Amino acid sequence: MLNFLKGPLKVPEISICELFERNAGVNKSQPFMIFRGKFITYFKFSKYINSMAYELKAHGAYQNIVAVAIENPPEFLISVLAAMKAGNSVMIFNEDNLNNEELFYSTVNKMNIKTVIICSKYIKKIKIHDDLTYIVSDAGYFLTTGKSLINSLKSRNRIKYVKNILSLGDFIYSDNSINEYANNPNVKVIFTDGENIFAFDDNDITSETIIINYWMPKIDRRPYFYSTMPVNTPLGFLYGIMIPLSFSGTSLYGDLKLLKKIDVDFLILDGIDPINNMGMASYLDDIRYFISPNYDEKLYEKILKEFKKGLISGYSSNLLLTTHLNPFTDIRPGSMGMILNNINYKIDDDHIMYINSPMAAGIFNGKEFIKQEWYSTYRMVKIIDDYFYPL
Repeated sequence: MLNFLKGPLKVPEISICELFERNAGVNKSQPFMIFRGKFITYFKFSKYINSMAYELKAHGAYQNIVAVAIENPPEFLISVLAAMKAGNSVMIFNEDNLNNEELFYSTVNKMNIKTVIICSKYIKKIKIHDDLTYIVSDAGYFLTTGKSLINSLKSRNRIKYVKNILSLGDFIYSDNSINEYANNPNVKVIFTDGENIFAFDDNDITSETIIINYWMPKIDRRPYFYSTMPVNTPLGFLYGIMIPLSFSGTSLYGDLKLLKKIDVDFLILDGIDPINNMGMASYLDDIRYFISPNYDEKLYEKILKEFKKGLISGYSSNLLLTTHLNPFTDIRPGSMGMILNNINYKIDDDHIMYINSPMAAGIFNGKEFIKQEWYSTYRMVKIIDDYFYPL
């Protein structure tokens, strides 16, 4: 039998766009993202999103599904939030998805996608279909100071702009703007692993973000996050974009030298490989906290022994994001148990806890997304005042 407990943490229902706009309104001049040594403020990011959302609606992308296949974080996130602000669900594709052109277009047709926002690197992998609208991103648009440099960037691009191949620069530097949020309760963030098409509800992602934020260490200023995870994956989106946003923080990507120039508070690691293979170890002395969405014993031992620091680690997957069991080893002074909030759970006679997350992905069955029963097993626990404690 499943029980349900409401913990003391209240998780508001708020969309990803609303969370961004709320923080952008307070932190206008603060850097939201630093990429390749250049920064973009919350205000500019918001301006680009509003302009692009207007143009997307004007080009017919309204309350549909828009594909986003972009590698660089700034253009990627501008495109995702603009599409959502215009009331669209967003289907995110990564480079692996584009390597199989037949499967890519099969998925696009299956989801009835008519607009594809894509970077110039990826569009070279596929043939152009006349019945689709392509909005092509060139790395560097977000670094320019205005429309005056767009033509210069276009002239250096080998993409031929025609009726159905448009430039992202014309969208983000539009003189038009949309301020109201198209409140579509059915907005989803959709991914594919090549086998399954799966989606998270818009509000579920922000709820997940707020719960993780609650358990993370707090910094006495707006924190800086450096992520080695690709943003166009579920875990990369959650940990590299949503968690920093929830802190009104700044996300850093790209140049490792930033780790020496800026006091980075959280380093988000995609397993142990980044430290072993990226020449990163020499830059990590001043990092406050290490984060890994997936618990990795080798990574834990390396960080503990070589850097003498703790690893904040979860038990996450791309289909579940987090189990809610103990998404992080809680390292805040005074905290002892993990909150039981918005989770279904059961405990057997041996005190083994089984968790079902209502914020798990829904799997597309050809007609609709069906929420799955995602159970994860945890260790022996006891329950005291809506908290669970390991035995």
